[in-house]
Formats: sequence, structure tokens, C-alpha cells
Amino acid sequence: MTCPLISIVTVASPHRTRSLIRLINSVYQSTYKNFEIIVVDNSLNPHLASTIKTRFPKITFIIMPQNTGMLGFNIGYINAQGKYILSLDDDSGIRKHTLQKIVTCFQNQPSKTAVLSLTRFNPLTNSFYAEAQTNQRKAHILNFSTGACVFRKKAFKKIGYYDQDFFCWIHEDDFGLRTLNQNLSISFQKDIVVDHFEKPSATLRKNLIILSARNKVWLNLKHFSAKFIPLLIARDLIWILLLPLRRRSIKALFYGLSGYLSGWLNPFPALKKRQVVNPKLQKIFLKQYLLQ
Repeated sequence: MTCPLISIVTVASPHRTRSLIRLINSVYQSTYKNFEIIVVDNSLNPHLASTIKTRFPKITFIIMPQNTGMLGFNIGYINAQGKYILSLDDDSGIRKHTLQKIVTCFQNQPSKTAVLSLTRFNPLTNSFYAEAQTNQRKAHILNFSTGACVFRKKAFKKIGYYDQDFFCWIHEDDFGLRTLNQNLSISFQKDIVVDHFEKPSATLRKNLIILSARNKVWLNLKHFSAKFIPLLIARDLIWILLLPLRRRSIKALFYGLSGYLSGWLNPFPALKKRQVVNPKLQKIFLKQYLLQ
């Protein structure tokens, strides 16, 4: 069995220096040793680079002039030299055999497998994330988590990278649709686990809701035929109306509505890249979305 290079890419966020160090340490504890680590700095912390480079001099550290959202991950993927690219949130960690399992899995996958979607486990709450159960029941995996997935490097030539206009959220859905539209696939791996140390928080994340709602509009306009748009709008509005119950704040409704309206008032980022995916794929996405 060959030992191809794996690139581990993460984007550093504000106030997560300790989490980032924990992530890097977990990679160095891996039983698989042929890897490189790329940190793209979105944190705007002037001291982070020196802190990380002093402790981990072999790491590739790329400083961004501002918080660039998913463009940060794109920069990391472009600079990666590995055959496979493990994408992780900076508050994550891997287990000793994770990298070896990734290599073994890809070597046993068909060549059309472009992405491995990994299982996320939160040690702080001792629980798995919902997609671990949801994806096992799906015949077609349409998306994944940026913070727990592996790309086959050469697949980017066919698919492209994340749409940086989305900035953050719903970008995985966009990438997933483009992946399947190229007759490539996303494979969910329940036995490859990434630890995600996400602290429970009652704080209402305004930007998450606004950008998610806006990007739902852009996703619809970018990839779906006109005949499916009314159904997608109806489902999006149900999602928005349920926000106050899920987020336990009436403010969530106004954030959702404002974000959704902003997407319709400025549809041009999506329309200029409009690429309607094949009808079968549209129906699969619509069926899964309607049944969520």
C-alpha cells in the first residue's frame, strides 16, 4: 500500500489560538506521518503567526489581510500539495488512526468519489452531530461539512472551488450540487470520526442566519430550473418561519427575512454564474429538502 501525502487545511478564526494548537497537536500524534499542515489565518490576530510558527515551524502559514470566509479555505486547497486534502475547523481534532483510515478508504473507493464526508463527534457534549444519522439513510449524499471532509485534490479541476460570493454557509450545498452534476460523488464515512469541540451557546448568531437565508436564494437561482423555484421558495419560507422556535428568539425571524430579501434584491452574483444542474439531481435535492 502506498503512503500518499495528505494535506490538512484549516482556517484560523478569532479567539481560537488554543483550539488551533490542540488541532495541530492531534495531527502530530497521528500514526500516519506523510502529511503537511496548512493554516490560513482569517483571525486578524497579529500575534497568531509568531505563536504558531514558533511552536510548529514546519507548518505552512498563510496570512489573509481580512476575514475572507470560504475564500480562506480555497486558498488553503490551492496551496495544498497532497493527493488528498483533509479540511477541518480550527476547533476540531483528529484521532490517531484518522489519516490512515482516510488513505485506506480512498484507495478502496471508485475514482468518481470526489469527497469523503466524515462523522463529527462533540466530546464536550458526548454526542454525534445530526448528519451522522441523517446521511446513513440517504442514497444520495448531496453535501457535507467543510470542517470534517476530505477532497480528492484532482477533483477541483472539474468542480472548481467554493463560491466565494457566498462567504459562508450553504456553500457546501452549492459545491455538492456541482460535484454530482459532474458525475462525481460524495461518500459518507460513519467510521471515520472527527472531534469537533463546539461549546454549547445560547447566543443568537445574526450573520449565520442572514447569510444562510441570502445564500438559499442564490443557490436556487444558480442551479435550479424556473419550474422548481416556487417549491424552493415555499420551503425556504417555512425554514424562516420556524427560526424563532429553533433559535428561541423572535429576532431570528427578522434576520431570516432580511437575509432572504437581500438575496432577491441582489441576485446578480448567482445569476452571472447560473449553471442549472441536471433534472434528476434537481429532483433528488428537492425531495430531500422538502422532507427535512
